[in-house]
Amino acid sequence: DPSAPGEPLTNAKQAADLARAMILDDAREHFAVVLLSAANKVLGWYETSIGGMGSTTVDPRVIFRAALLSGAVAMILVHNHPSGEARPSAADEDITRVLQSGAKILGYQILDHVIIGHGSEGHDSFLDAGRL
Repeated sequence: DPSAPGEPLTNAKQAADLARAMILDDAREHFAVVLLSAANKVLGWYETSIGGMGSTTVDPRVIFRAALLSGAVAMILVHNHPSGEARPSAADEDITRVLQSGAKILGYQILDHVIIGHGSEGHDSFLDAGRL
């Protein structure tokens, strides 16, 4: 079970499965971070925001504070698209770039940004698509 603390996450499907289990097909957009050790073991799940049906606000300070307090060295960004379409939006691309810049300065690694669609088995991985 990749959602169990101390278990490693090794691919985007595991991160998507974890996100799907935690977000539970809500009709609102959720943004969270999976906090990881140097061995990619799950240290925790931290939901940073819940928005409306089309967007949510992502505050980098909230994400990096959670990483600092958990002792994480890496993270996977995850969020859902209640519309059902897992393809990233321009805003998703933008926040990923902002978070990558902050992570680099603070010494964290963002291993992936995984988007899940509402009520769907599909997901999109920035890493798998070569966007990260």
